[in-house]
Amino acid sequence: NDIAQSAHVIDVVNDFSENAVAYFKNFDVNGAKAFLDLNMATRKVVFSWVDTNDKILREQRTFNYKANGITLSAPVIISGKSFSHLNFGSYNQDELEIVDEENLAIGRIFVSHTASIVFPHAADAFLYRGKSTSLFAYTGDDLAIYASPDLAIKWEEMRQLISPSLFRITMNTNTNSVNGPDNVTFLTKPDGGATNYWRFDMNMVKSGEDYVTATFKGTNSANANAFKAQLTEFLDLIFPAEGVTIMPAGRYSSGEHFFRIISRKNSRIYFNVRISSDSPLDYNWE
Repeated sequence: NDIAQSAHVIDVVNDFSENAVAYFKNFDVNGAKAFLDLNMATRKVVFSWVDTNDKILREQRTFNYKANGITLSAPVIISGKSFSHLNFGSYNQDELEIVDEENLAIGRIFVSHTASIVFPHAADAFLYRGKSTSLFAYTGDDLAIYASPDLAIKWEEMRQLISPSLFRITMNTNTNSVNGPDNVTFLTKPDGGATNYWRFDMNMVKSGEDYVTATFKGTNSANANAFKAQLTEFLDLIFPAEGVTIMPAGRYSSGEHFFRIISRKNSRIYFNVRISSDSPLDYNWE
């Protein structure tokens, strides 16, 4: 019976991990709030939450299946509450009820396009307002690192359509451009020759502590006009009218900050940017 129940739990967790409609898996149990990253292949879970000093804390645990739940390799303590295992009650692909030993509900893990926690100072750090210089952020070529699985499909489609040898994004915020203080630039080589820099000017606005909205102002890159409709559609995908969440996501191996920019319309669409070391940040979330 325990084997059958554990097999059932595997199906439940796998369905929740793979088929949920949104990126954020919010943990709200017994007064503790965090969000989870699940890796089903390695059976690892990362709990992320914000402490009273505005630091983002991350704790990784291996988990094992048990009858009606999972057991963590070591307890994780969030906001003074300790969790060594989680018992599941009712569920669907977008929500897992968490129950105590008496099978009484004590919280839930649920998916949403926004996190149940707020990432402090993230919008200010990204927009770089009030600085004498601009912020420079950029992606690389490896979509496994820089794009969500859902976005990677569209990204690769754009690369094959426009520039198979190069299709990257760079971003500048807080520039002195009269067309808009911010921009997204596509790095391309349409003919396999010289690199083209197709700039789209934006006006990005802080709408919350980690919440940014962007308005498209136009492009000053004549060479981009041949693909303007497709590139504008791509921009609408990664910067929808509903805005984006700016999530500090740690550091790259070089020490540069990593930001994850997550659509608030469809959070399964997100991309990661490295913040250049030439753009020092006022905040450290570690």
